[in-house]
Amino acid sequence: MSDRPIPPRRKIAFVLASTDHGTMIVNRFDYKMESNDRGFGVGFKILNESSYEFSEISIGSFVLDSRRKYFGDGVVAIDCGANIGTHTVDWARQMTGWASIMPLLATSRSTIASIPASFMLSPATGMA
Repeated sequence: MSDRPIPPRRKIAFVLASTDHGTMIVNRFDYKMESNDRGFGVGFKILNESSYEFSEISIGSFVLDSRRKYFGDGVVAIDCGANIGTHTVDWARQMTGWASIMPLLATSRSTIASIPASFMLSPATGMA
């Protein structure tokens, strides 16, 4: 028998989710409920709708394609406030071979750790 103490029970926060953006690590507690059936937050949106801010990502994709069309390859995109990287992963997939992207997020260590982990799970980023 081990002398190791039994750890306290705790809920698991981070889960591996198959999303429209690819496989991502999502914090299932990343939400704020407005009513019994309405809420917001990256985790809430992804776990309930399988994607996050598709219209924003589409607009950004159009801007990135336009930048390439008029100025050529070598585009550099900066995703400020990258959170878990939904925009970054989709844009990286789109820009493979002709651009680069830098995700930035100033927040807690646990969230920052989920960004590179999600990128490593995505073949679009070239890190898989």
